[in-house]
Amino acid sequence: HVGHPVSYPDISNTCYGSHSKAAGMLIMDRKHFLGFMDFVCDVKDKPSLTNIEQNFANAL
Repeated sequence: HVGHPVSYPDISNTCYGSHSKAAGMLIMDRKHFLGFMDFVCDVKDKPSLTNIEQNFANAL
């Protein structure tokens, strides 16, 4: 969807700042992540999101 491969930041509970990199990516590319969630829903045999998928989409 963004025209190039995107590597999600590696997160670690022991590496200071790694969660902020991941959070920043979610904020900056929010529309792309929401589009991906729409794609996930559309390609299923029964188009719907699981609870965790829906919670993630709602959080965005």
